[in-house]
Amino acid sequence: ETQAAGIFIEHWSLPATTFSGDVLSISTAPDGKIFALLADATGHGLAAAITTLPLLTVYHSMVDSGAPIRSILAVANRTLLDNLPSGRFIAVSMLCIDTAQQSIELWNGGMPEMLMLDARGEVTQRFISHGIPLGVISRSIEDFETETIHMLPGTQLIVYSDGISEARNPAAEEFGMTQFEQTLAASPAAARIQHIKEALRQHLKMPSGHDDITLMTVLCAQ
Repeated sequence: ETQAAGIFIEHWSLPATTFSGDVLSISTAPDGKIFALLADATGHGLAAAITTLPLLTVYHSMVDSGAPIRSILAVANRTLLDNLPSGRFIAVSMLCIDTAQQSIELWNGGMPEMLMLDARGEVTQRFISHGIPLGVISRSIEDFETETIHMLPGTQLIVYSDGISEARNPAAEEFGMTQFEQTLAASPAAARIQHIKEALRQHLKMPSGHDDITLMTVLCAQ
């Protein structure tokens, strides 16, 4: 858990194998803003995990230097184009959290829609992917259009990889977005990750899914 000035960040991951193609990193910039990266590389296992290393190197270096989110995305995209084999790319959700303003600048490239929940657990906003994954085509910094949202007390942003909704049980039935959102709505904010873990465990009926699973919540305290 990461906590700063009324913002609480929690996360959980369940790799499909020993090595995960999902990566999640939370870092603090020199000005105190909190960056969060959730990335999902093509495939899973060791090959996918290795794919994420150039992205993480750029991300950590540029957050430490105080770079804005759009610059980080542009440099990361160029680095992945230069370093990844053909057919390999990385879907990314990236957040820049300003705890002083209780605002979040966000970008979604190829990831599932982020969900904003109100204090009752109902979805009030959906932040769909507005860009293709990183490492696919050459792009300039102007191509990375971000959104900025203001967090109200009791609201919570849900960021996740597609391994959750696509988690299949032995009968090949997917967990699905309907069940995911119903479980979120039925849970108090502080217990949502635990309730999703339990719901997935009952659905999968096995220790892990066929794909990597990652979930992050960002709560604005009441």
